[in-house]
Amino acid sequence: MYKLIVSDLDETLLRDDGSVSQQDLQSIQKLTAQGVKFVPNSGRGFASMQSLLQKIGTLNQDGQYVISYNGGVIVNNYQNQVLVNHYLDWSIANQLYLLALQQPNLGIHVYTLNDVYIYKPSADELNYLKTRQVQYHDFDEPNLNQFKETPIVKIIMENTDRTQLADFKTRALAKVETPLTVTFSSNRYVEFNPAGIDKGRAALELA
Repeated sequence: MYKLIVSDLDETLLRDDGSVSQQDLQSIQKLTAQGVKFVPNSGRGFASMQSLLQKIGTLNQDGQYVISYNGGVIVNNYQNQVLVNHYLDWSIANQLYLLALQQPNLGIHVYTLNDVYIYKPSADELNYLKTRQVQYHDFDEPNLNQFKETPIVKIIMENTDRTQLADFKTRALAKVETPLTVTFSSNRYVEFNPAGIDKGRAALELA
């Protein structure tokens, strides 16, 4: 009998419109009723997964968990208690942000523990975020100075042209000396987390 099931969300559990099929919902609810822990494992923040947790029956449930921010934060669903965190150093996040500003065709997402701040989202990006029920703050600052005392979990750059993202990754790794975990996701993002942080490691940390 399985005790823990960990599932990615976008392009996996979630359909293109951000919904979960009725068959999958019923399967998850049946498993959790049997005591199995069903753990969403996503690059998104845990705050944007609350409606999903409500649907599958684990919202605010003690002993049920979410892995968020590509493994940057693990929470107990009860009151979103943070169990594990791996924050990105502010100076590194700021350096990446400044580099992205030099490539004006990129959107930028800055993820703190509880919020996401977005610089220049495209119309397509806004529609994508709406289907995922992501709440965000508009952000148009020349640097990340306002977050010096606020933990940053990750920073991502957005463009639906993979070449643009690959170019930025190359530039970033050439400029930033600190090792990073870099991933591409959803055919629209290149994501930067601290070195060694990923969804697989987080699943092992939780287990």
